[in-house]
Amino acid sequence: QLNETQKINLSENTTPILASAIGLAFGNRLWIYNSLSQQIGLFDYLKSEYKTISTSFRGEITLYNTNYNSIQWIDKNNNWYTCSIYGKITSLGKIPNFDTIQIISNSEILYKIENKLFYFNRDENKTFLIDLEAKTFNNFYYKDQFLTIFTNQEIINYKITTL
Repeated sequence: QLNETQKINLSENTTPILASAIGLAFGNRLWIYNSLSQQIGLFDYLKSEYKTISTSFRGEITLYNTNYNSIQWIDKNNNWYTCSIYGKITSLGKIPNFDTIQIISNSEILYKIENKLFYFNRDENKTFLIDLEAKTFNNFYYKDQFLTIFTNQEIINYKITTL
């Protein structure tokens, strides 16, 4: 059973906000990509205050990931970007085509294409095929060195270690 503890209504803000990406940030704040202004901002949900931190940029966010200090996103042209809490937008380069993808860090991604799973390290500019028991799988999830593979029949967990 879930109980509502707080309700956030972005349409009541003095700055018009149409959030197409939202995630947790530091200090009771949320990362928000405002589609109306095409800018990234931070919303303090305890004070109901919104502050734009980036300049406007073109591009459609197709996938994003947030942590307390940054927001990362991939646009429709497979360009990979990050924005710091100070509003500095940095291009992390172009990534390979993918069917499904998960951003792990500022330099690492996992992606699935044609039922194969790959690890890409931007710093080393290397891509590795991850050999899996499951020859076909629907989706995957990675967190804290654990890779979970979802198939139609089962869920398979792997412990990933790097040498």
